[in-house]
Amino acid sequence: MTEGRLMTEDRLATEDRLATEDRLMTRWGDTLADLGWDPGWAATFAPFAANWRQPARVVAAYRDGWTVATPAGDRDAVIAGRLRHAAIMPVDLPAVGDWVVADVGADVGGPNDCGPAVIRSILPRRTVFQRARKAAMPSTIRSWPPTWMSRS
Repeated sequence: MTEGRLMTEDRLATEDRLATEDRLMTRWGDTLADLGWDPGWAATFAPFAANWRQPARVVAAYRDGWTVATPAGDRDAVIAGRLRHAAIMPVDLPAVGDWVVADVGADVGGPNDCGPAVIRSILPRRTVFQRARKAAMPSTIRSWPPTWMSRS
């Protein structure tokens, strides 16, 4: 009975924390709701909610680093090794605009700050902008020089 009660209290605390996170400010002065956080994203994030894990929006991407907006403010970030090794193509890595699960650690910005956030997972994308694929080469091979150029 006690275990079930503790699980219910933990679930309610998590839901309360997720409901208030959209009102917290990033360093840009925008709330996560201003960056696109909504109840749908909160429901998608719920299975990942743990001690120091927070939802974050990727606001800048560099070669080997990212900047994410979290409820505690903007943070430099790296990706977890498991996520890097699971990536088959660059599209499998975080991109600007993605919502991610970030492990930010304790004491953000304080004397015990443990460095950059670690991106553990990418929440499923709702939309994607992709470059068009190159057009396929024509199947007919033409001779060179064209017949109109040949001297006869």
